[in-house]
Amino acid sequence: MQPSASRRGHHRVRRKLGTVTVLTALILVALIAAAALSVDVGVMLTTRGQLQNAADSAALAAMLSMRDTGTFGAAVSQAESLASQHNAGGEPVQLAPSDVTVGNYDFSTRTFTPGLGFGAPAVQVVTRRGVGSPAGPLPLYFAPVIGRASASVSASAVAASRRRDLVLVQDRTNSFVDEFPSAQAADEALVEAMNAQGFPGDRMALITFARDAIEHAPLTNLTDGGAAQLVSDISQFPLCTSVGGPGGPCYGTDIGIGIDKARSVLDTQSTAGDAERVIVIVSDGTPCFGEYGNQAVAKGQAAATAAANRAGDDGLTIFVVTLDHGDGGGGACQTGNVQFNESLARGFGKGFTTTNESDLDDLLVSIIRHMPVYLVQ
Repeated sequence: MQPSASRRGHHRVRRKLGTVTVLTALILVALIAAAALSVDVGVMLTTRGQLQNAADSAALAAMLSMRDTGTFGAAVSQAESLASQHNAGGEPVQLAPSDVTVGNYDFSTRTFTPGLGFGAPAVQVVTRRGVGSPAGPLPLYFAPVIGRASASVSASAVAASRRRDLVLVQDRTNSFVDEFPSAQAADEALVEAMNAQGFPGDRMALITFARDAIEHAPLTNLTDGGAAQLVSDISQFPLCTSVGGPGGPCYGTDIGIGIDKARSVLDTQSTAGDAERVIVIVSDGTPCFGEYGNQAVAKGQAAATAAANRAGDDGLTIFVVTLDHGDGGGGACQTGNVQFNESLARGFGKGFTTTNESDLDDLLVSIIRHMPVYLVQ
């Protein structure tokens, strides 16, 4: 006897309900798995962000240490210290010795190469949570149900400091006669401090000025005896003691012509983008054109400002270190406000003024600690 139509319909409804129940259960399982997976993915992404922050901070700290001390050991210690101030996945970030690498960075190709060579010094830091890392792999919350209890997450950063093409511009005017040996000693200290950093490719040129400017040394690599030669050249700088003397002419202080001479050296002997192009001026007075009488200082300052603006437009950086005699004597050229010189700073440069000649060496050496460090990767 055939089942009635009503009974057959009832059986079909029951089968459909069973199928829907199974599908619903499968969908719920899939949704729960997806939600669980999203939690673990979120944990991994958050941890990677934390590792990146730690790598960025550690790389910058290491490069700053390299810049200031010139030693790789100090850079590693600084990187470890900064990294440990960050947490990743609930644990302090720890670096293994192999996680910090010194090398060079090519700004044109944006590539980091381990090992020192000619080019921009750089430090690479890798932060990790994985098998073999100091803090171990990152534990997961829900992935263990599919057989994966942990994950490996990492980040890296590279900080670099461009090599430096620096032109030292030394005032040789007669007013500097008593303190000139201190100025020369400070100039030599700057050469020796840059050379001690051991950054491949650093170069320095030497210029002196009074009412003219003389190039005593072109851009010279500090390595392979270059620093010693520059120190020797500095010791032989002429001092303008008389109109007909070796350092003449002596009728004023033309900082502008010194800046223009340095700008010419950098424009012809250096490559923009390949190096920081820096001018360092050492003077003991305000710009002054002695032949202009009451207008001597105004004329000199206008010329210096125009020269500094030209250098700034060329992308050059200017530091100015001024020894202020503070006596106001010596005629029109010694009555101007020497703090004006600080206004000639351009780029990331700064102006420094002191009344104590013994401070000149510390001020000049401090300039290398004002050179920028870049987070490049």
